[in-house]
Amino acid sequence: MDVLADGAWQQFFTVKPEPLTREEKREWLDTLTGVSLGSDAFFPFGDNIERAHRTGVSYIAEPGGSIRDDHVIATCNKYGIAMACCGKLYCTPETAGFPGTRNALMFRRTISTGLSGWQNA
Repeated sequence: MDVLADGAWQQFFTVKPEPLTREEKREWLDTLTGVSLGSDAFFPFGDNIERAHRTGVSYIAEPGGSIRDDHVIATCNKYGIAMACCGKLYCTPETAGFPGTRNALMFRRTISTGLSGWQNA
């Protein structure tokens, strides 16, 4: 939802705020820490973790099971990100809308904040 769209911003603000500049967005993103990231599918590549790190992710929950888990775990360790592997895959290519391809498992990520106290898996 675009909270600055006509008809939407009035639900949240009394005066329509100016959109953030690219620099202001970057400045705000740079302040994020302790972000938790959960996925219903495994992370197939370490670059997913690199990207998460740039957004302040400190905790990850995912099912594990990628043939590259060792690389993904090493990337988490490189940045001090705690990863918990639950061992259950919730997303298949078919449920992600990409029948017949395992690349679908790179999608459907959700980011939330507030989890803490996890241990490195």
